Amino acid sequence: MKNGDRIVQGIASLVLLAFVLALFSLGFKYIECKIALKKLQFFPQSDYAHFILYGSSEREHTVSGTLMLYDTDGTEVSRIERSWNDSRLGIEYVVVTMGNKSAAFPYRIFGGSSVPLSSGKSHGHNLSHYVLNEKECTLIGKSMGEEARKNWGKVARFAYSPASRIFSSSIDFTTVNLAGCQPGKEYLLKTDQFGNITLGYWQD
Repeated sequence: MKNGDRIVQGIASLVLLAFVLALFSLGFKYIECKIALKKLQFFPQSDYAHFILYGSSEREHTVSGTLMLYDTDGTEVSRIERSWNDSRLGIEYVVVTMGNKSAAFPYRIFGGSSVPLSSGKSHGHNLSHYVLNEKECTLIGKSMGEEARKNWGKVARFAYSPASRIFSSSIDFTTVNLAGCQPGKEYLLKTDQFGNITLGYWQD
């Protein structure tokens, strides 16, 4: 066998190994998620995300705002302040459904002249590292216990896995259009136990 053929065969073997390992990892996350959901009650209903629009400029084609993430205890866990090179904003959620249980996790916040855009796209500001802290889900308050935080973390890890969308019966994406938000007002995005997200005003 020529050296060139050996190199090609070696590269092909490495690519195949990487593919098999990726499938194994995804399968493990799927099983881990399914087991975790069996141990859990329904996803706690809460307003995990709040949003304030500062303003937009049609001339400069920019929009700025702040997204705040809260846990079930009402504690702020993350604050993202930035501007986008676009005139409209949307926030996309990834929804996991297995059996009669669903959970919706904030997936990305993004700008787009036409919101919603195609679901599950990679552009925009990814929110997974705000929701996952090591092996725990930060949206679950400490009052619910470490085990609940870890189990919801397993569900979130599967949801955020890039390849999880091949499980089309278990993964879905939904986008909330933030284009109608008024500057200076605080809005909340409320998630219920069925994976539905609604946008409303925040009242102190």
